Amino acid sequence: MAPTLILEEIEGDILNNDKLVITAQGLVNGERQEKDGIVFFGTKLKKDDKVVNDYVLNLNKDDIECGVFTFIIYYKKGMTELIMICLMKFI
Repeated sequence: MAPTLILEEIEGDILNNDKLVITAQGLVNGERQEKDGIVFFGTKLKKDDKVVNDYVLNLNKDDIECGVFTFIIYYKKGMTELIMICLMKFI
């Protein structure tokens, strides 16, 4: 059985008080609508008119200095217990 990761805020509003469900295919109802096992989080939905993030974080430039992509969560094939988290910064 493939893992499911559920993200819920305990404090703050970076996730806009949404409950995010991530499976081995990606974010359920993600904006990119891809089933590639990768979930992109960022401060903007689109870059050059292309949807590049699955979820837009509630951040502004006073909160953190970041580019279009803030971080990703991805499913590594062959692993049934872990979702890998990779922090990224693109300017």
